[in-house]
Amino acid sequence: MALLQAGGEAMVDWYSLFNRRLIGPFIRRRVRATVVGRANLPQTGGFILAMGSHTTEVESPVVCAWLPERQLHFYAKIEYWRRGGLKGGLQRWFMNAIGDIPVDRGNIRAARDAVTAGAALLMRGEALAVYPEGTRSPDDKLHGAYLGTAYTLIEVARAKGSTKGTPLRIPIIPVGLIGMEDASSPKGGFWPLRCSVMIKIGKPIYLSPMQMMELRTGLMRKHVAQQLTDQMMREIARLSGKEYDPHPLPIPGAN
Repeated sequence: MALLQAGGEAMVDWYSLFNRRLIGPFIRRRVRATVVGRANLPQTGGFILAMGSHTTEVESPVVCAWLPERQLHFYAKIEYWRRGGLKGGLQRWFMNAIGDIPVDRGNIRAARDAVTAGAALLMRGEALAVYPEGTRSPDDKLHGAYLGTAYTLIEVARAKGSTKGTPLRIPIIPVGLIGMEDASSPKGGFWPLRCSVMIKIGKPIYLSPMQMMELRTGLMRKHVAQQLTDQMMREIARLSGKEYDPHPLPIPGAN
């Protein structure tokens, strides 16, 4: 069993245990994935893995199983933490154990707190995984993204003082997901059906020098976030081969 040291005490590395020894091998036997562009995945340092289109809950465990090089911390809807009963309690424990970040999509202030938590994770050199569309696509299209992914990267730039001249070398890695809807059971859930899928990893996207200059003013934050989001989604559309509808889907439960 994988162990980590914290404060002199041994702690279980639940993510590695589940992904490398328990759940991951099972998923790889059921879902055969062709991974294209694996060399674009950073081996060290923080990055954001931005994936689309988002069609099913199964995508997260499948991506983890086939990209075991780095632990991936997912932004995940807070509803996973709010389910009642024994099943809900086990799910809360599991989501916390593997290091996912809850996002209350119907609460703007709580969503901002999630962005801050994601930025802190990136600054520790860890990997954040996101579905920029914010919710699952019902029609096999890639839909427009909300700005939270870009704001997370911008928050890192602000916190590290990169807008004052130090280059920010934390990228967004765009990923096209192909065929994932075939892995989803009609009843939903995280256990996949037998199928073949493709994970296409694109080249890193960094904040450009011009964007860094614009951020220094403190007045161009939304403009830079929109530019970065548009660039990211165009690349995800190219990788996934999906039709791109730039209009974001409504978020269930959002005000």
